[in-house]
Amino acid sequence: MAEEVIIKNLSASEVSYIVHELKLQGLAINRDFDFYYHPAQQPRWDDETNKFIPKHTRFVFYEGKWATWFVLKYGQ
Repeated sequence: MAEEVIIKNLSASEVSYIVHELKLQGLAINRDFDFYYHPAQQPRWDDETNKFIPKHTRFVFYEGKWATWFVLKYGQ
């Protein structure tokens, strides 16, 4: 089962660096992980949490061990 990790407030270059690091570890996009970058646009309000939605990147890992490793290395 896929596991998601969300990291907030990263720039596009920081996300590119992390993706590069994951590839150096031998992980492949669409096989081991995927990522979705959501840049900050005009502030959007989330009615469920009553907070503004910041820019964020959603990483999806298809094995739990990679999600755990990722959180330990990059988690906020």
